[in-house]
Amino acid sequence: MRYLLKNFIFFVHFFVIVFLLSCQKKKLTTVFNELPPSETNIFFNNGLNQTDEFNIVEYLYFYNGGGVAAGDINNDGLVDLYFTANQQSNKLYLNKGGLVFEDIWEKAGVTRMVNLTLSLLVTGCLSEYSCKMPVEF
Repeated sequence: MRYLLKNFIFFVHFFVIVFLLSCQKKKLTTVFNELPPSETNIFFNNGLNQTDEFNIVEYLYFYNGGGVAAGDINNDGLVDLYFTANQQSNKLYLNKGGLVFEDIWEKAGVTRMVNLTLSLLVTGCLSEYSCKMPVEF
């Protein structure tokens, strides 16, 4: 019995010490910093408007469809961004360098449509194929 009591006291002390040592504050280093839209010129929001007829209960894939693609569309060596939205307009942002982008979706003809997008790498150039269909719910 005395042996069990010694082991119990040892384990209690051990766990108390481990617990106290694990409570030290560690300095966290961040790899990424959030940049506001006012600096990057990226103003995109995949807002979803639920109605009684069109919601997650009535349409299982309500939240599916929005996404982002990253690639160099004009071969300038900078990664450009293409955002697709479920119910909003798609956006195409041209990278001007220094994490500053220009919204060129009107010039490119990106409209509010259902998207099936496929990126192809042909002869070293990024090609974007988008199949778009008008949405009527």
